[in-house]
Amino acid sequence: MYYAYKKCPCGELRGIGKNEYELFKGIPYANADRWEPPVPVTKWEGCFDATVQGKACPQRYAYEVANTPTAFFYRDENVEKHTILYSEDCLSLNIWTPKEGQDLPVLVYIHGGSYETGNGSTPAFSGVEYCRRGIILVTINYRLNAFASAIGDGHMGNYGLQDQVCALEWINRNIAAFGGDPSKVTIMGESAGAMSVQNMIYTPMAKGLFRGAIMFSGGGILPRAFRIKQSEDMLALWCEIKEAFGASTIDDLKQIPPRELYLTWKKIYTSNPRYATPATPVIDGNFIPEHPRDLAQKGKVNAVPAILCVLSEDMWPHTLYEAILEWGEMMESIGNPPVYGAYFDRQVPESPYGAYHGCDIKYAFGTLDLSWRPYTDTDYRISQNLIDYCATFVKTGVPCPDNLAQWKPLGKSQQQFMHFGDEPCDMVNVPAQRLQATEEKGKPFPAM
Repeated sequence: MYYAYKKCPCGELRGIGKNEYELFKGIPYANADRWEPPVPVTKWEGCFDATVQGKACPQRYAYEVANTPTAFFYRDENVEKHTILYSEDCLSLNIWTPKEGQDLPVLVYIHGGSYETGNGSTPAFSGVEYCRRGIILVTINYRLNAFASAIGDGHMGNYGLQDQVCALEWINRNIAAFGGDPSKVTIMGESAGAMSVQNMIYTPMAKGLFRGAIMFSGGGILPRAFRIKQSEDMLALWCEIKEAFGASTIDDLKQIPPRELYLTWKKIYTSNPRYATPATPVIDGNFIPEHPRDLAQKGKVNAVPAILCVLSEDMWPHTLYEAILEWGEMMESIGNPPVYGAYFDRQVPESPYGAYHGCDIKYAFGTLDLSWRPYTDTDYRISQNLIDYCATFVKTGVPCPDNLAQWKPLGKSQQQFMHFGDEPCDMVNVPAQRLQATEEKGKPFPAM
């Protein structure tokens, strides 16, 4: 290891150099007061120390013990546990870049976590495999839960989505200094991160900031799984929060300590089913101007090719499958770039939960070795194939590795998905009845 140095429009940075890549951690891309739009970082003084990961947005793991079966399950997946610090000053990103190269394509990853938890420095999100393929990887932090979702008194939520756009703008201005081409950016996410990617397709604020999209366990129009709510649905929640603190307006809550704010927000929303999924984005008439279905049918979405993936034991797998089919047909009907469907059914070794929600992420980043599970040659083959397909998509807009099966886009007359499982990758008919049966049993564990 050695210190690596770069100079971008914001200033000089010191990162970490390895044999095949250089890593710059915790780079601040914006500042934001509570429930205010992000202000881009354009300059810093001196040489920024990019050897330390940035802090994550305050969330349940900052204030509560992981005390649910789902939390324990995901925590225990990794052999080593990493330490995360939390702060409202959390708008930073990490960059993995090949040691040499110019005008390289860029992959930006948006983490999931139901818009409530997560961070961009999770060890599973590694850029090593993409650097080996001549691609820069960027992972980002953004605001979550109560800190992203305030509604009322002039506040319209969507602060986390605004952060994501601001990060893409920072990348557009600065990535050339790291060897990247700002016109060759693809965005990728999983779960709520996938829905964030879908929201970047919806919003006019992100127009021209990316040219492709990859979505794992999310994507398309999903009114059930990750529904975008009308903002008035959340007004009552925030009225209760104000009442709990004796506040007249949301701005009066800006000085409440983050722990008190978060725990009160959670206590109130979990006490009433009406407030389910309170951190999801809202249709605000600005960032998301209309209902996504109306935007798509009118062709008012950012026209980019996309890959959308569903797992056999995913959250609401049949709903996800149908949403992917619908999105592919809809984009074909309005003449937008193609949509590619992926079906992942590899049964994770020593797990009774099959291809569970989130299990594909270590495959997509080539980080299977971080888990205690006894992965086999089949798992490593799937991982390399998935990365190869994604990498060629990032480079060309078409998932077309020379040594793998041709991936055909979805449409009215073509509804097969690329299969990632025990057999070599190939186009298959997804077993819709199996997905329907899984869904009818209830949301599979360990869904978020």
